Amino acid sequence: TEIYTRSLVGSVRCVQETDVALKTELEEVNKALKEQANSFQQSQEEQLILQNNLKSTIKEKEIANTELERKLEEKDDKIKELTKELKAAEEQCCTLSRNKKQD
Repeated sequence: TEIYTRSLVGSVRCVQETDVALKTELEEVNKALKEQANSFQQSQEEQLILQNNLKSTIKEKEIANTELERKLEEKDDKIKELTKELKAAEEQCCTLSRNKKQD
């Protein structure tokens, strides 16, 4: 019975040591999982910030683009106006030149 008792005590100690080791390992795994979850959450928050920044930048670019298009239209209108004025001046020049020749 003494050998049997020692064997039982040894087995109990072995089970206890295994139990402690498993608990320690489980705590480490849980800690690592929490760290990964926090990292993932932080990454998601950073991604949301980047998305919002990108949306703002796109909106700013759209506004700037609209303004540039408006200015381009103004320039086109000015070019058309100046072209008409140039044609009118050329016609006056031709008319004056013809009148001079007739004199």
